[in-house]
Amino acid sequence: MFTITTRSTLSALALFLMFLGPAASSARAQTLTQAQVNQLLKQRLAQANALNAQIQQTVAFPAVVAQLQAALSQVQYQINQLQLLQAALNQAFAVDGLLQNLQRQIVQLAGLPQTAVVIQQIALLQAAMSNLQASLSTIQAQISGLQSTITP
Repeated sequence: MFTITTRSTLSALALFLMFLGPAASSARAQTLTQAQVNQLLKQRLAQANALNAQIQQTVAFPAVVAQLQAALSQVQYQINQLQLLQAALNQAFAVDGLLQNLQRQIVQLAGLPQTAVVIQQIALLQAAMSNLQASLSTIQAQISGLQSTITP
């Protein structure tokens, strides 16, 4: 019985150390790509599943279950942060696409004769671009904040 408890505790500790990885400090500045976020999300989901399996196998040992549940809680937090980061990255790409589209429209209008209607449309497009750039700045701040909470 002691061997099973020790083995389960060591398994829990190993899973937790895998979760922390070689660089447990998440305070450093990070720039994660969409592919890296997806990879980290897959890793965290696999870790959560492994921890859940360990919990199911060790329900007779409350101390081990408590350790596993603590590790699982941290992994679930990371999963949540990665999902939020993934959504923010998708938003940033969408807003950037809109900005590029508006820029193309402005360039096309700038090539036309400068009538009052063309000048008004350019001004409206520029105002829309300013609003989108402000939105993009907000999203980038969210991304930066989320990335600081991710442990690679």
